[in-house]
Amino acid sequence: MPGNPTIHFNDEGVPETAGLLNFDVDVTDSDTLSKLYVEGDVYRNFTSPKGLALIINNRIFDSHDERHGTEIDGKNIRKLLSDLGYKVEETRHNLSAQSMIRVAVRFSNHKDHKLYDSCAVVVLTHGKYDHLCGSDGALVNVHTFIQCFNATNAPLLKGKPNYFLQACRGGIL
Repeated sequence: MPGNPTIHFNDEGVPETAGLLNFDVDVTDSDTLSKLYVEGDVYRNFTSPKGLALIINNRIFDSHDERHGTEIDGKNIRKLLSDLGYKVEETRHNLSAQSMIRVAVRFSNHKDHKLYDSCAVVVLTHGKYDHLCGSDGALVNVHTFIQCFNATNAPLLKGKPNYFLQACRGGIL
């Protein structure tokens, strides 16, 4: 089928990718999307761009720990969000816990959210169950982070889907 990517396999039969998070976007026609929306099965998400996107990618930590490969994942996520129709802001790198919250609050209150149907937020960092780790080793509660995007704290995002990904939820550093 035209437009489908060629998949290469290694000697063990495993597909090769340019990083752990390598995605392709399959486009759905607007008639199908409109029908789904009318039937109430999906959020309205028809603006162009779909919305603003923020990527926080913590690779280097004060404890001299590094998350190797995260730059490839960040690049692949940026491409995916772009392909999905999001306007991707500059990726924020190696943010302290306090800076992660500050950036989330600033992004969630961006005046342009009123123009779009959704937003996307991706966090790539170390973590522990319900906490995100800042580059300074301090923790941010996931619930506190997500509250930056609720209808009370971000009225321009009320009724709009937000996406949050945490790439690592294992042990801290």
